[in-house]
Amino acid sequence: MSKTAWIIGASSGIGRSLAIKLSQEGLNVILSARREAELVEVQKNLSSTAKSLVLPCNVVNLESMRMAFEKLSNFVKNPDLIIFAAGIYEPMYLKDYDHKICLDTLNVNLIGAFNLFSIIHPLALEKSSSLHLVWIASVAGYRGLPSSCAYGASKAALINFAETQKSELSQLNTKVQVVNPGFVKTRLTDRNKIKCSYEIYI
Repeated sequence: MSKTAWIIGASSGIGRSLAIKLSQEGLNVILSARREAELVEVQKNLSSTAKSLVLPCNVVNLESMRMAFEKLSNFVKNPDLIIFAAGIYEPMYLKDYDHKICLDTLNVNLIGAFNLFSIIHPLALEKSSSLHLVWIASVAGYRGLPSSCAYGASKAALINFAETQKSELSQLNTKVQVVNPGFVKTRLTDRNKIKCSYEIYI
């Protein structure tokens, strides 16, 4: 029986590429992000042998996440793999500090992760679930970097949150991973002047 992956942040970048790759490997894929039209375009690139579902939601809105999870249950009883790849990035030097952009970044990158966990934690705590959680953070979470005040802080907190989950959930059947990509070329990193080492492609 094919496993099912729920990818939050599947409309572009790493999330999009993971959706395509996982469908090619035989997984059924549930695509979530705010932009439904872009999710539909991603769905067109999935393997024809994989089942898929477009499930728009907004990670900063807890009720939106709750409704999405309820709709998901009509597609599959429980997902086997959940990947949180939602994120925003706006390069910002402290001399150009913009409080709204910082709060928006923290809301999506960090509060969005907590919103997701608040919805799925009963499943994660079930000994019979065999759930696999993957949180996409960043190497920017390891150390403060120029032009990365809110983004780096959000990723540092996400890494810590994932490590906390692993320390507690490892006693159950839930597997927790945090992925910290380097400078990957996506539509977000196209905004900075740092040369990216890798380009996302399928």
